[in-house]
Amino acid sequence: MKMRGSCLLRATFFGLTSEYIDSVYELFFYMKHKGNWNFFELYALPIKLRDWFFRRMIKFFEDSMKDES
Repeated sequence: MKMRGSCLLRATFFGLTSEYIDSVYELFFYMKHKGNWNFFELYALPIKLRDWFFRRMIKFFEDSMKDES
């Protein structure tokens, strides 16, 4: 007997976890709010480059807070 349809195994290793997606959306929110990026620019950036910009933005704001005190 030939089976049709979807696989009976529940493959959880494909795709992204909801925790990862939430962290990406948080990063998008901060970069839109503080860095004046738009969603499409962020979405189109390669992941490593987007992460670099985010880390650099955080460093910039931390350094500017130190200068104010």
